[in-house]
Amino acid sequence: MPTPDPAKNPKDGLKNCWVVVTRPSHQAINLSNSIESEGGHPIPFPVIEITTPSQTANAEHLIKNLDPYQLAIFISSNAVNRGLAMVNAQGHWPKALSVAAVGQATASALRAAGFESVLVPRERFDSEALIKLTALQDVAGQRIVIFRGEGGRAMLGDGLRQRGAKVDYLECYRRVRPQIDPSILHKHWHNRQLDIITVTSAEGLRNLYDMVAPDDHRHLLSTPLVVCHPRLVPVAHKLGWQATVLVAKNSDDDGLVEAIRTWRNESRQP
Repeated sequence: MPTPDPAKNPKDGLKNCWVVVTRPSHQAINLSNSIESEGGHPIPFPVIEITTPSQTANAEHLIKNLDPYQLAIFISSNAVNRGLAMVNAQGHWPKALSVAAVGQATASALRAAGFESVLVPRERFDSEALIKLTALQDVAGQRIVIFRGEGGRAMLGDGLRQRGAKVDYLECYRRVRPQIDPSILHKHWHNRQLDIITVTSAEGLRNLYDMVAPDDHRHLLSTPLVVCHPRLVPVAHKLGWQATVLVAKNSDDDGLVEAIRTWRNESRQP
């Protein structure tokens, strides 16, 4: 009888694998459940907390004047949830205003909110993939509003402006570093119950480094890491990462779990 392939057995794929989940608390449940469903042990350690923006005057002004815009781009599911809540509280959504999403999770959040047609990349889920879509090539003269968190990347907005679009940012949330007891991770390292870490943003990776006790930096930098985008790899190396840094093929929870599973299977090879 052939030996079962752990990658095809959802109950054993991550058996006894201890995984640090650094997503914000309200977004970590699905990933933690997926890890548990494959026999793994999630270790919640959020490195980013989502809160209200420090300044709201500009956002409120834009919300009350959305009618002239042709397209609204949402950078994340947080932008969808926080942004639409602000719109519903202070204004209305223009019927002619189309929506776009950077990734599938964001697109799903928009569909759940009632938007049937969402422009979204089919493969790579990032700003670089979105701006390559045919629908965003000829945007000269269009007004585009980007819903995002404070201090987000400028690549998408800059690229659309270079094509002649008028772009405004509606910053509807803020990312802050949570106050968490770092001894949580220290205990897991001490008990040899910490195998791999998941991180989904450069800011989160830097926060993780700063949140871990200095005496545990050697443990942190020697622990395998799974990230959601290639641009996080040089960030990890700049921090001094010595262990393997894996890039998930997809940036969603399924992509992270697949990357962990692949790493686990390869690490078992003789």
